[in-house]
Amino acid sequence: MARLAMAFSGYPVPEQLFLSETASWDQTGAPSVIGQDTILTALSEVSAPDAITLTQIVIEGRAATVSGHALRAGQSHLFCHVLRFTDPSRTCLAQIVSFEHRG
Repeated sequence: MARLAMAFSGYPVPEQLFLSETASWDQTGAPSVIGQDTILTALSEVSAPDAITLTQIVIEGRAATVSGHALRAGQSHLFCHVLRFTDPSRTCLAQIVSFEHRG
């Protein structure tokens, strides 16, 4: 889960990232992105933070949340990625909701 969340924060996308064809990604301050190829393109445009600290990972059934702190241009940001999967095996992402707030 940590590697998935880091990918949605701007770090390299893991090879084992599986997205459903109708997957969606909603993020703070950006329009919703729908579809596997569109999400992968959007991920390639996200800049990685200078540093990241994961503070909590919660996994339950078809969902997971990963939250922490990111350092961007000397500013501390709080973030949370909510990951929803197509089934309890958590192999294929159906929805990603990403929040980031300067704090």
